Amino acid sequence: MGLNLQGATCKKNKLQLSTTISTKLPVTLLRWISVYTRTDADKVVAGKVTLPVYLNATRSHLLFMLDFDTEGEGSGKDHSFYERGVAIISYDLG
Repeated sequence: MGLNLQGATCKKNKLQLSTTISTKLPVTLLRWISVYTRTDADKVVAGKVTLPVYLNATRSHLLFMLDFDTEGEGSGKDHSFYERGVAIISYDLG
């Protein structure tokens, strides 16, 4: 499975808003961190954004959500990333 980043670019492991429609991500390592309490999960952290990861480009099947560090224009402003529809889209390599 491969991953495309739509609406942003990834530089130095941080997301930046972009006019580029889609960027293929290199081999990517995802790490899950357990969230113990609901209140911890709801905290807004400056310089981070939570984005959806979809099964395919139709965006009809949400796989999970991931937190990313951000920088540049819109950094620390979740709404900028959401307004642009930034998301990770998986695709079949075969």
